[in-house]
Amino acid sequence: RLVIAGQPEGDIKARTLHDGGLVWSFHHRAPFGGSVTITKKIAGISEMALAIARDGVLFAIDVASGAKRWEVNLHADSRAPIEVIGDLGLIATVDNKVHAIGLVKGDVRWTVGRPPASGLTIEGHARPVRFGDTVFASFSDGVAEAYRLSDGSRIWSTPLALTGEFVDADSDPVVVGETVIFSSYSDGLSALGIADGRPRWQRPASSIVSVAYDSKKDQIVAASANGDLWGLSGDGTLRFHTRFPRGPISRLVLRDRWIIFSSGDSGLVVCSSDDGEPLQATALGSSALGDIALVGDDLAVLSSKGFLFAFAYGTPGLVR
Repeated sequence: RLVIAGQPEGDIKARTLHDGGLVWSFHHRAPFGGSVTITKKIAGISEMALAIARDGVLFAIDVASGAKRWEVNLHADSRAPIEVIGDLGLIATVDNKVHAIGLVKGDVRWTVGRPPASGLTIEGHARPVRFGDTVFASFSDGVAEAYRLSDGSRIWSTPLALTGEFVDADSDPVVVGETVIFSSYSDGLSALGIADGRPRWQRPASSIVSVAYDSKKDQIVAASANGDLWGLSGDGTLRFHTRFPRGPISRLVLRDRWIIFSSGDSGLVVCSSDDGEPLQATALGSSALGDIALVGDDLAVLSSKGFLFAFAYGTPGLVR
């Protein structure tokens, strides 16, 4: 089993999970700062690692050999994981665009989005999410939109915030029943109707950067850069609120009864999804770079100082 990570020095490196031994390395002139997305076999093509460099070039690398299959220049960086749908990849870039890329040849099928932000924005942006034949996305100008998967045509557009210094909608959209949940950095959580984009409910909160949904518990989990962790029912009713040290937050991973994420100097954090109680904090020596990867019982995270950490998902559910 391999761990594949992009690094600030401009390398994508594959290492063995059991001891970190180097298997292959791919070099590019610009650094890599976002997550690496691994595809399954597509049209007879073996697994690929998809990574976009800070200069906007997206690479598809053969997982087994490290050989480049194709590259395409999207002209803007991406800090969000790629949404893979069969032979199609959906990629959000920092210039407020969503690109649909054919994964066999690297061809651009369509590009949609909003005008680039003119002022300061919060670092990071939302991953586009597909539900049925619809793609949901949100942008740094605080607007959420829905598009047709087939051709990228817009279905609806809804502002999540009209005022505030930072209106960025940076958390990944989450589908809950007949609604899709978005966040605004200034105004909090908003539940919009899937079909029409009309507001169903709204919960004020500041600085939300990550949202996830546990369908078994019908529970929305949201985290803020200010050190807040909320658990909410599917209709927005508050279940718990936990405070932890302020710091950059990774995307939330929900597994069994646990909420797993990285947070600044706290490192790798595990909380109970029942009541938000903190159960574990393992320092990494610096903040995490990109998101946590959890596959089976193996977990990996890259620190901002370039160290790769691998953990085992242990008993009774914490990581070690």
